[in-house]
Amino acid sequence: MMRENWRVKRRSALVGAVLLGGALVGSCGPAANAELERFLAQHGALSAAERETALRAKIAEGGRLAMLAHYALGNDFYLAAEQGEGSLTLLDSARVHFEAAAALDTTFVEAWVNLGSTWDDLSDRTESGQLRLRQERWDKAERAYGRALALKPTDEKAQCNLGALLVKRRQYPEALAHFKKALADNPKSALAHYNIAIMFADSKMYREAKREWEAAAKCDPKGDIGQRSRENVKVVEKLMAASVPAESGPRAAGGH
Repeated sequence: MMRENWRVKRRSALVGAVLLGGALVGSCGPAANAELERFLAQHGALSAAERETALRAKIAEGGRLAMLAHYALGNDFYLAAEQGEGSLTLLDSARVHFEAAAALDTTFVEAWVNLGSTWDDLSDRTESGQLRLRQERWDKAERAYGRALALKPTDEKAQCNLGALLVKRRQYPEALAHFKKALADNPKSALAHYNIAIMFADSKMYREAKREWEAAAKCDPKGDIGQRSRENVKVVEKLMAASVPAESGPRAAGGH
């Protein structure tokens, strides 16, 4: 399929996966945010093994720090799943910890967003014949994103991730509504522009896709989304050239 030719980045990176990378406990205010940042910083310098041991000790102690430890472990397992083998097992471990963090603090926006991302990734790894299981995982991802948005309607990652999920479910009007909401809250949302481009490209609306990827690159000139967008612009330009009718001349002859 043509869509395999462009760089797909449907979802954002996990919220708070990078230490001190802007992770917020959405409805809890600056004090809780500072608490989370201190907690992540305290454990960030440890080796992977030491970090896991320390976080599991915090979980055993219970209380609020157990919630933060579950969240941090969930991020660690998710990143490990992206980087190596055994991704299903690692993703399931991430899911368990994000669910635990959200259960300990039901207002923890980022835990809900990351739980949705994890269910979303698990759905992507479902075998082709397991349609019912894929649907169930999509449903769980959608509910998790919905919980995050109920707490914080302006959360860009939740809006865009839910929109990207709806694109996969071919619910294009609903997906576009979420992307437009993200852009209304942040007109410079590269992630929203990028995902709108994916939606257009899936529908072979290459001119519209090019416009959105160019906007994404302008919003994120030095970042990963900007780089992927520039690469995808080149791809859709080739697709547009290849789709010129034969009577337009020799340009159409070289298309693949």
